[in-house]
Amino acid sequence: MPQILLIQPADAPDRATALAAQLSTPGGWDVTSATPTMLANLDASVIRSFDLVCVELSLATADRGAILKDLTATPGRAPVLVTALPDADADALAAALAAGAAGLAVCDGHARKVLECAARVLGDMGNDATRRRLLGCMTQSQCIFEIGCDPDLLPALVTRLQNSVAMFCVCDSTERARIGVAVEEALSNAMYHGNLELDSKLREHGVEDYYALAAERRTLAPYRSRTVRVTEMLTQDEVRITIRDQGPGFDTSKLTATADEPDEDAEFVLPSGRGFMLMQAFMDEVSYNAAGNEITLVKRRNTSTDLVFTAA
Repeated sequence: MPQILLIQPADAPDRATALAAQLSTPGGWDVTSATPTMLANLDASVIRSFDLVCVELSLATADRGAILKDLTATPGRAPVLVTALPDADADALAAALAAGAAGLAVCDGHARKVLECAARVLGDMGNDATRRRLLGCMTQSQCIFEIGCDPDLLPALVTRLQNSVAMFCVCDSTERARIGVAVEEALSNAMYHGNLELDSKLREHGVEDYYALAAERRTLAPYRSRTVRVTEMLTQDEVRITIRDQGPGFDTSKLTATADEPDEDAEFVLPSGRGFMLMQAFMDEVSYNAAGNEITLVKRRNTSTDLVFTAA
Protein backbone atom coordinates (compact mmCIF):
# COMPACT_ATOMS: atom_id res chain seq x y z
CA MET A 1 0.00 0.00 0.00
CA PRO A 2 1.44 3.43 -0.95
CA GLN A 3 2.71 5.56 1.90
CA ILE A 4 1.56 9.19 2.03
CA LEU A 5 2.64 12.02 4.32
CA LEU A 6 -0.29 14.43 4.76
CA ILE A 7 0.71 17.89 5.98
CA GLN A 8 -2.21 20.00 7.16
CA PRO A 9 -2.57 23.24 9.18
CA ALA A 10 -2.52 22.80 12.94
CA ASP A 11 -5.56 25.12 13.24
CA ALA A 12 -7.78 22.85 11.09
CA PRO A 13 -7.60 19.47 12.87
CA ASP A 14 -11.13 18.37 11.92
CA ARG A 15 -10.53 18.84 8.19
CA ALA A 16 -7.15 17.13 8.38
CA THR A 17 -8.57 14.20 10.33
CA ALA A 18 -11.47 13.79 7.89
CA LEU A 19 -9.22 13.80 4.83
CA ALA A 20 -6.75 11.37 6.44
CA ALA A 21 -9.62 9.01 7.28
CA GLN A 22 -10.92 9.09 3.70
CA LEU A 23 -7.47 8.46 2.24
CA SER A 24 -6.95 5.53 4.60
CA THR A 25 -10.05 3.64 3.45
CA PRO A 26 -9.59 0.16 1.89
CA GLY A 27 -7.84 0.49 -1.44
CA GLY A 28 -6.53 3.90 -0.47
CA TRP A 29 -3.31 4.91 1.20
CA ASP A 30 -1.38 4.34 4.41
CA VAL A 31 -1.54 7.90 5.73
CA THR A 32 0.71 9.66 8.24
CA SER A 33 -0.59 13.08 9.28
CA ALA A 34 1.70 15.91 10.34
CA THR A 35 1.61 19.63 11.07
CA PRO A 36 4.40 22.00 9.92
CA THR A 37 5.92 21.81 13.42
CA MET A 38 5.96 18.01 13.33
CA LEU A 39 7.45 18.10 9.82
CA ALA A 40 10.33 20.26 11.02
CA ASN A 41 11.27 17.53 13.49
CA LEU A 42 11.30 14.72 10.90
CA ASP A 43 14.62 13.43 9.65
CA ALA A 44 15.24 13.59 5.88
CA SER A 45 15.47 9.79 5.75
CA VAL A 46 11.94 9.56 7.16
CA ILE A 47 10.58 11.94 4.54
CA ARG A 48 12.26 9.90 1.79
CA SER A 49 10.43 6.78 2.98
CA PHE A 50 7.08 8.14 1.73
CA ASP A 51 5.80 7.61 -1.81
CA LEU A 52 4.04 10.98 -1.86
CA VAL A 53 3.79 14.11 0.27
CA CYS A 54 0.52 16.11 0.33
CA VAL A 55 0.60 19.74 1.49
CA GLU A 56 -2.40 22.06 1.92
CA LEU A 57 -2.12 25.19 -0.30
CA SER A 58 -2.01 27.74 2.52
CA LEU A 59 1.04 25.96 3.93
CA ALA A 60 2.66 25.47 0.54
CA THR A 61 2.64 29.20 -0.18
CA ALA A 62 3.45 30.43 3.34
CA ASP A 63 6.81 32.15 3.86
CA ARG A 64 7.39 32.23 0.10
CA GLY A 65 6.89 28.51 -0.24
CA ALA A 66 9.41 27.58 2.47
CA ILE A 67 7.90 24.14 3.17
CA LEU A 68 7.82 23.20 -0.51
CA LYS A 69 11.36 24.40 -1.07
CA ASP A 70 12.60 22.39 1.91
CA LEU A 71 10.77 19.26 0.75
CA THR A 72 11.98 19.49 -2.84
CA ALA A 73 15.53 20.10 -1.65
CA THR A 74 15.56 16.74 0.15
CA PRO A 75 17.65 14.30 -1.96
CA GLY A 76 15.61 11.34 -3.16
CA ARG A 77 12.42 12.82 -1.75
CA ALA A 78 8.92 11.89 -2.85
CA PRO A 79 6.92 14.10 -5.24
CA VAL A 80 4.80 16.77 -3.56
CA LEU A 81 1.07 17.16 -4.29
CA VAL A 82 -0.63 20.39 -3.23
CA THR A 83 -4.29 20.22 -2.19
CA ALA A 84 -6.58 23.26 -2.50
CA LEU A 85 -10.25 24.17 -2.24
CA PRO A 86 -12.20 25.22 -5.40
CA ASP A 87 -12.07 28.92 -4.48
CA ALA A 88 -8.26 28.89 -4.29
CA ASP A 89 -6.47 31.91 -5.76
CA ALA A 90 -4.94 31.27 -9.19
CA ASP A 91 -1.73 33.13 -8.31
CA ALA A 92 -1.31 30.99 -5.19
CA LEU A 93 -1.71 27.80 -7.24
CA ALA A 94 0.84 29.02 -9.75
CA ALA A 95 3.23 29.93 -6.93
CA ALA A 96 2.93 26.43 -5.47
CA LEU A 97 3.91 24.86 -8.78
CA ALA A 98 6.77 27.32 -9.17
CA ALA A 99 8.00 26.38 -5.69
CA GLY A 100 8.33 22.74 -6.71
CA ALA A 101 4.94 21.01 -6.45
CA ALA A 102 4.59 18.08 -8.86
CA GLY A 103 0.80 18.42 -9.07
CA LEU A 104 -2.36 20.10 -7.80
CA ALA A 105 -5.54 18.54 -6.40
CA VAL A 106 -8.20 21.25 -6.51
CA CYS A 107 -11.18 19.67 -4.74
CA ASP A 108 -13.91 20.11 -2.14
CA GLY A 109 -11.97 18.29 0.55
CA HIS A 110 -12.85 14.80 -0.65
CA ALA A 111 -10.26 12.07 -0.99
CA ARG A 112 -11.27 10.77 -4.42
CA LYS A 113 -9.85 13.79 -6.26
CA VAL A 114 -6.67 13.66 -4.19
CA LEU A 115 -6.18 9.98 -4.99
CA GLU A 116 -6.76 10.55 -8.70
CA CYS A 117 -4.22 13.37 -8.82
CA ALA A 118 -1.77 11.36 -6.75
CA ALA A 119 -2.02 8.46 -9.20
CA ARG A 120 -1.24 10.82 -12.07
CA VAL A 121 1.78 12.28 -10.26
CA LEU A 122 3.21 8.89 -9.31
CA GLY A 123 2.52 7.46 -12.76
CA ASP A 124 4.37 10.34 -14.37
CA MET A 125 7.32 9.94 -12.00
CA GLY A 126 7.52 6.24 -12.80
CA ASN A 127 7.45 6.45 -16.60
CA ASP A 128 10.06 4.39 -18.34
CA ALA A 129 12.78 6.73 -19.69
CA THR A 130 13.59 4.64 -22.76
CA ARG A 131 9.95 4.45 -23.81
CA ARG A 132 9.59 8.20 -23.38
CA ARG A 133 12.63 8.85 -25.58
CA LEU A 134 11.23 6.63 -28.33
CA LEU A 135 7.79 8.22 -28.25
CA GLY A 136 9.48 11.62 -28.21
CA CYS A 137 10.62 10.89 -31.77
CA MET A 138 7.06 11.45 -33.02
CA THR A 139 6.67 14.78 -34.83
CA GLN A 140 2.88 15.15 -34.75
CA SER A 141 -0.17 13.50 -33.23
CA GLN A 142 -3.90 14.17 -33.30
CA CYS A 143 -6.64 12.46 -31.29
CA ILE A 144 -10.34 13.22 -31.01
CA PHE A 145 -12.52 12.14 -28.08
CA GLU A 146 -16.31 12.24 -27.80
CA ILE A 147 -17.30 12.15 -24.12
CA GLY A 148 -20.88 11.81 -22.90
CA CYS A 149 -22.15 13.19 -19.57
CA ASP A 150 -19.89 10.90 -17.55
CA PRO A 151 -17.74 12.86 -15.07
CA ASP A 152 -15.80 9.70 -14.15
CA LEU A 153 -14.06 9.87 -17.53
CA LEU A 154 -12.65 13.36 -17.02
CA PRO A 155 -9.67 12.44 -14.75
CA ALA A 156 -8.69 9.63 -17.13
CA LEU A 157 -8.82 12.01 -20.09
CA VAL A 158 -6.70 14.60 -18.27
CA THR A 159 -4.12 11.90 -17.56
CA ARG A 160 -4.21 10.81 -21.22
CA LEU A 161 -3.58 14.37 -22.41
CA GLN A 162 -0.76 14.91 -19.91
CA ASN A 163 0.90 11.68 -21.06
CA SER A 164 0.71 12.91 -24.65
CA VAL A 165 2.42 16.14 -23.64
CA ALA A 166 5.14 14.12 -21.91
CA MET A 167 5.72 12.08 -25.06
CA PHE A 168 6.45 15.20 -27.09
CA CYS A 169 8.67 16.72 -24.38
CA VAL A 170 7.11 20.14 -24.97
CA CYS A 171 7.53 21.13 -21.32
CA ASP A 172 8.69 19.89 -17.93
CA SER A 173 6.63 18.15 -15.24
CA THR A 174 5.61 21.42 -13.58
CA GLU A 175 4.18 22.78 -16.83
CA ARG A 176 2.43 19.45 -17.48
CA ALA A 177 0.76 19.79 -14.08
CA ARG A 178 -0.38 23.27 -15.03
CA ILE A 179 -1.75 22.03 -18.35
CA GLY A 180 -3.62 19.31 -16.47
CA VAL A 181 -5.26 21.88 -14.19
CA ALA A 182 -6.25 24.09 -17.15
CA VAL A 183 -7.67 21.16 -19.14
CA GLU A 184 -9.57 19.86 -16.13
CA GLU A 185 -11.16 23.27 -15.60
CA ALA A 186 -12.13 23.51 -19.28
CA LEU A 187 -13.59 19.99 -19.33
CA SER A 188 -15.60 20.62 -16.16
CA ASN A 189 -16.95 23.86 -17.60
CA ALA A 190 -17.92 22.12 -20.83
CA MET A 191 -19.73 19.27 -19.07
CA TYR A 192 -21.36 21.05 -16.14
CA HIS A 193 -21.89 24.62 -17.34
CA GLY A 194 -22.17 23.80 -21.05
CA ASN A 195 -23.95 20.49 -21.60
CA LEU A 196 -25.77 20.31 -18.25
CA GLU A 197 -26.38 24.09 -18.10
CA LEU A 198 -25.64 24.36 -14.38
CA ASP A 199 -25.34 27.80 -12.80
CA SER A 200 -22.23 28.37 -10.68
CA LYS A 201 -24.33 30.26 -8.14
CA LEU A 202 -25.57 26.88 -6.90
CA ARG A 203 -22.10 26.27 -5.47
CA GLU A 204 -21.98 29.45 -3.40
CA HIS A 205 -23.73 27.73 -0.49
CA GLY A 206 -22.25 24.25 -0.89
CA VAL A 207 -21.85 21.66 -3.61
CA GLU A 208 -24.57 19.17 -2.64
CA ASP A 209 -27.38 20.83 -4.61
CA TYR A 210 -25.05 21.49 -7.53
CA TYR A 211 -24.02 17.86 -7.99
CA ALA A 212 -27.49 16.56 -7.19
CA LEU A 213 -28.91 18.60 -10.08
CA ALA A 214 -26.05 17.43 -12.31
CA ALA A 215 -26.90 13.80 -11.56
CA GLU A 216 -30.57 14.42 -12.32
CA ARG A 217 -29.93 16.19 -15.61
CA ARG A 218 -27.64 13.42 -16.82
CA THR A 219 -30.81 11.28 -17.06
CA LEU A 220 -33.01 13.89 -18.75
CA ALA A 221 -33.38 15.17 -22.32
CA PRO A 222 -31.82 17.12 -23.90
CA TYR A 223 -28.84 16.98 -21.52
CA ARG A 224 -28.26 13.21 -21.49
CA SER A 225 -27.54 12.99 -25.22
CA ARG A 226 -25.02 15.82 -25.34
CA THR A 227 -21.30 15.15 -25.72
CA VAL A 228 -18.04 17.00 -25.20
CA ARG A 229 -15.70 16.84 -28.21
CA VAL A 230 -12.00 17.09 -27.31
CA THR A 231 -9.42 17.52 -30.06
CA GLU A 232 -5.80 17.03 -29.08
CA MET A 233 -3.18 18.27 -31.56
CA LEU A 234 0.47 18.00 -30.57
CA THR A 235 3.70 18.78 -32.34
CA GLN A 236 7.21 19.20 -31.01
CA ASP A 237 6.55 22.93 -30.79
CA GLU A 238 3.15 23.20 -29.14
CA VAL A 239 0.16 21.57 -27.50
CA ARG A 240 -3.26 22.63 -28.83
CA ILE A 241 -6.39 21.29 -27.11
CA THR A 242 -9.87 22.27 -28.31
CA ILE A 243 -12.90 21.43 -26.16
CA ARG A 244 -16.42 21.89 -27.57
CA ASP A 245 -19.73 21.24 -25.82
CA GLN A 246 -23.27 21.09 -27.18
CA GLY A 247 -24.77 23.57 -24.76
CA PRO A 248 -26.16 27.03 -25.61
CA GLY A 249 -22.81 28.76 -25.05
CA PHE A 250 -22.42 32.09 -23.26
CA ASP A 251 -21.61 35.73 -23.90
CA THR A 252 -17.81 35.73 -24.09
CA SER A 253 -17.73 39.53 -23.67
CA LYS A 254 -18.30 38.86 -19.96
CA LEU A 255 -14.72 37.61 -19.80
CA THR A 256 -13.26 40.98 -20.72
CA ALA A 257 -13.29 42.42 -17.20
CA THR A 258 -9.97 42.87 -15.45
CA ALA A 259 -8.96 42.46 -11.85
CA ASP A 260 -8.29 46.22 -11.60
CA GLU A 261 -11.62 47.25 -13.17
CA PRO A 262 -14.10 44.51 -12.27
CA ASP A 263 -17.55 44.38 -13.85
CA GLU A 264 -20.31 43.11 -11.56
CA ASP A 265 -21.82 41.08 -14.43
CA ALA A 266 -18.52 39.68 -15.67
CA GLU A 267 -17.58 36.01 -15.40
CA PHE A 268 -14.19 37.11 -14.06
CA VAL A 269 -15.62 38.04 -10.67
CA LEU A 270 -17.99 35.06 -10.34
CA PRO A 271 -17.01 31.65 -8.89
CA SER A 272 -17.05 30.18 -12.40
CA GLY A 273 -14.54 32.82 -13.47
CA ARG A 274 -11.87 31.24 -11.28
CA GLY A 275 -11.44 28.48 -13.83
CA PHE A 276 -10.89 31.01 -16.60
CA MET A 277 -8.26 32.76 -14.48
CA LEU A 278 -6.43 29.47 -13.98
CA MET A 279 -6.52 28.65 -17.67
CA GLN A 280 -5.13 32.07 -18.53
CA ALA A 281 -2.42 31.73 -15.88
CA PHE A 282 -1.29 28.26 -16.94
CA MET A 283 -1.60 28.35 -20.75
CA ASP A 284 0.06 30.57 -23.35
CA GLU A 285 -3.18 31.17 -25.23
CA VAL A 286 -6.87 30.77 -24.32
CA SER A 287 -9.60 31.59 -26.83
CA TYR A 288 -13.32 30.97 -27.28
CA ASN A 289 -15.41 30.73 -30.44
CA ALA A 290 -18.12 33.33 -31.05
CA ALA A 291 -20.87 31.09 -29.64
CA GLY A 292 -19.02 30.50 -26.37
CA ASN A 293 -19.29 26.70 -26.54
CA GLU A 294 -15.74 25.95 -27.70
CA ILE A 295 -12.44 26.80 -26.04
CA THR A 296 -8.91 26.32 -27.38
CA LEU A 297 -5.95 26.00 -25.01
CA VAL A 298 -2.40 26.39 -26.35
CA LYS A 299 0.93 25.73 -24.64
CA ARG A 300 4.10 26.41 -26.65
CA ARG A 301 7.57 24.98 -26.14
CA ASN A 302 9.82 27.16 -24.06
CA THR A 303 13.08 26.88 -25.99
CA SER A 304 15.07 28.33 -23.09
CA THR A 305 14.17 25.33 -20.92
CA ASP A 306 14.12 22.46 -23.45
CA LEU A 307 14.33 19.05 -21.84
CA VAL A 308 17.23 16.74 -22.58
CA PHE A 309 16.71 13.02 -21.97
CA THR A 310 19.62 10.69 -21.35
CA ALA A 311 19.84 6.95 -21.07
CA ALA A 312 18.69 5.55 -17.77
